[in-house]
Amino acid sequence: GIALGILILLTYIKYSEYNNLKERVSTITQGLATISIDENSKGSFTLSFAKNKKTIFNENKNSIQITLQGGE
Repeated sequence: GIALGILILLTYIKYSEYNNLKERVSTITQGLATISIDENSKGSFTLSFAKNKKTIFNENKNSIQITLQGGE
């Protein structure tokens, strides 16, 4: 009885970890689905993504930093 209880508890814990990991991977891949990189004939690249209120642009004279927050 005790061994079966321990086995069921361990199975439940691993199943919970699996569900949490699956949820995190789903969130990450949803964010990736909205980002694409295209190369034109001149060899330059274009980064395209869906702009929403969780997109933050920081710009200075040398670079542009784009922060994409969250995953909905």
